[in-house]
Amino acid sequence: MRPLEVLLSLANLLTFLALVVPRLRAVPWVRFAAPASVLFGVLQVVLEGPRWQMAPAYLLSALCSSGGR
Repeated sequence: MRPLEVLLSLANLLTFLALVVPRLRAVPWVRFAAPASVLFGVLQVVLEGPRWQMAPAYLLSALCSSGGR
């Protein structure tokens, strides 16, 4: 995997865990996980180019950034 793909996957995992585990939401810096996943997704597409294998990660990033609104 490319470096930004790893960062995107980790940011998506952290965002997902923050949505699932209530205790994790109490950590102050976790609120930046969703914007970070969107940022890493955009950076990955722009700098490394999109890959069809990363489509689920892009979708998860977009869904988690909406925050269930």
